[in-house]
Amino acid sequence: MISDVFEKIRQMSDRELYSFFREDQFYDDPETTRAVCQELENREAARMGRKPVIIDFDELPSGIAGIACNSEKPKRIVLNSAYLRKSFPQILTPGDAVNTIFHEGRHIWQHYVLETDDQRVPLSVRLLLRADTICYTNGRAGVIDIGIPQEEQAILEYALQENEMDARFYALKRMVEVQTLVGMDEAFLVDIERAKITELSHIRKAMAFFDEDKYQLLEKKRLEVYKARAKERYLLTGERLPELPKNFRCYQNIWMIHYVISPVYEFFLDNVEDLRKDIMNMGNLLLGLYTIARERAAEGRPLETPAELVDIVIHSELCKDFSLKQEAIPKEWAKPIGM
Repeated sequence: MISDVFEKIRQMSDRELYSFFREDQFYDDPETTRAVCQELENREAARMGRKPVIIDFDELPSGIAGIACNSEKPKRIVLNSAYLRKSFPQILTPGDAVNTIFHEGRHIWQHYVLETDDQRVPLSVRLLLRADTICYTNGRAGVIDIGIPQEEQAILEYALQENEMDARFYALKRMVEVQTLVGMDEAFLVDIERAKITELSHIRKAMAFFDEDKYQLLEKKRLEVYKARAKERYLLTGERLPELPKNFRCYQNIWMIHYVISPVYEFFLDNVEDLRKDIMNMGNLLLGLYTIARERAAEGRPLETPAELVDIVIHSELCKDFSLKQEAIPKEWAKPIGM
């Protein structure tokens, strides 16, 4: 009986639950897979301080691993039913299922934070999530033209908005924690590396495509969209959306990459002999810098200067990992950057 399966899964330790997401057993029994995915969502919801939602499976379009259905009652996370069957090659892996449940569950959490105005979440984070919810772009419509090739612009606008950046970063962080706890199979490690490569791709594209003028234009137009939609909502429903503070950054992530992470990254590359010769180390350093900045922003303490990031790095594990030294930094790095 299905109820017996669910009860058995509920009795699993975290280690046993995570260990199920291996290719040698994940596809053996669809009902057990359903139960394990639901239990992972249940525990993740408890971890995040929200109510669990239903995990459903459906035939989703190719390339879509899952969807968070926040507007439905009851709320659901729909996973691609391809997770329930083995294929050759295996397009959607058990590691992808873990990542998707973490990712879509984070979207459920984001919606919960806005619904409840959760005061445990810093105001700066709540405002970012609110602005993104109102101005959300799915990469296919409503692309803001700022002079970047449209295909790249669509990808970057979607990927670098706070809702998506936060969900990907959270899912990657949790996958690494699972791997550290359990020691998953080689396929799971590959899935973690793929997630890291995805993040590095977005960061590097932001560094390549967004100069100051393009960033400022994107911010200006995004704010215009927010104000227009806030006015429309008030006229239709009477609901007043929060007024965004002066110098509010809708695309905080692009600002952070362009003004804080990029100069520090180049600074260390210039001052550490042979670092530029190792592409993997360069990527790990860049992702490490981004991780530090993301964690500070999630705590409501976003970095405002490159000097702040350098100071944190010099006293972190990154310093040892990459043999970084505290070189003299440019004096202007200590000055607030503003928008």
